[in-house]
Amino acid sequence: MPSLTDLEEEYADMNVKNGPTKWTWTPDFDSRCLAISTLGQWTLEAYTWTRFCEWMKPLLSSGIMYTPSPKGAEARLHWTLQQCQPFSNQSEPVQISENLKNRLENLAGLEIIYRGLVLTPSGIALKGFPKNEYQYEQILETRQALPAYFNEMNVAYTEPYKNTICHATVFRWTKAPTQQQIDYLMTSLDKWSEARFATLKPYKWIIGRLTLKVLDNIVCKEVAAPLRIAHRGLRGGPNESLENTLRLLEQNCTNHVVSECDIWFLKNEYWLGHDAPLIYVDIRWIKARKQYLMLHAKTMETFHELQRQNNTEAADLHAFYHTEENVILTTSGATIVYPGKPVLEGWMSMMPERAPDINKRGAAYICSDFERI
Repeated sequence: MPSLTDLEEEYADMNVKNGPTKWTWTPDFDSRCLAISTLGQWTLEAYTWTRFCEWMKPLLSSGIMYTPSPKGAEARLHWTLQQCQPFSNQSEPVQISENLKNRLENLAGLEIIYRGLVLTPSGIALKGFPKNEYQYEQILETRQALPAYFNEMNVAYTEPYKNTICHATVFRWTKAPTQQQIDYLMTSLDKWSEARFATLKPYKWIIGRLTLKVLDNIVCKEVAAPLRIAHRGLRGGPNESLENTLRLLEQNCTNHVVSECDIWFLKNEYWLGHDAPLIYVDIRWIKARKQYLMLHAKTMETFHELQRQNNTEAADLHAFYHTEENVILTTSGATIVYPGKPVLEGWMSMMPERAPDINKRGAAYICSDFERI
């Protein structure tokens, strides 16, 4: 199975193969293709994206931009897990099997970092890289399983091309570019080779017949796939003897489960525990498992130290401080809502079992003592 190193090389090959002689342009955006895609949650790198939009201006007379919030003639930035049929005039909806739904739900927690640009036959795309090898394997295994799912749904699966990349179209030609535009693009494309443009954390999939602009999705079905976070490491209900223990947190990390855990910083040491610091934990242990830990700082001083680790040592820890505030932001930009308060699109539902009447539909994260709720 390809690795992230192979993915890097594949993008490099694309920039060599997809030069100006291979470009095509599409004036017609009304046809549809059957695809599995996601529209968000996007986080743009503001400085890079602003400069990139300025750089793109000389090309816009011959094409269109794709953005998360399209305006005017723009199209919608998205990531297509897999194109399942070629473009056509078909528009009937597709019923999703329970097996396909479950498979997409199991992709919860994906994080794709978009870094650099790659040429495609139809325009320019952002180069996407899953956060780690495990996530890349999940994507590739899901794609390999799709023919069987479509067969059980009695839907033709005729993928136009084998897909091992995670690119997101950011510009598409609508007419032949001028020689001046070609020279401008080809002589300055490399300046973006290591620029980080955005991060995508999918929490909802759309399945159906999408237009090239991905604006009219009335024939699509949705599958919610929020990231499930184990509150204090728990997945089977409240358990004071197990919560916040190293053994439980390590077990979750091994199983690729994200855990929220309570942490204290006292006298230059870290401790785990909800009501009091009870279990010593080394900062190296935390950093080694950071991608599967969401750290609930129990004091302001603890949060200050975690911030310091992020700001001065590039620790990249996901941390927050929360008492009774209605809404707070974590260091990774997630929005946590106090139990019982409305959960808006893309936010985190905290302990929904405490407020079963609150609609958590549209939540990007669900933090609970229970694996499924």
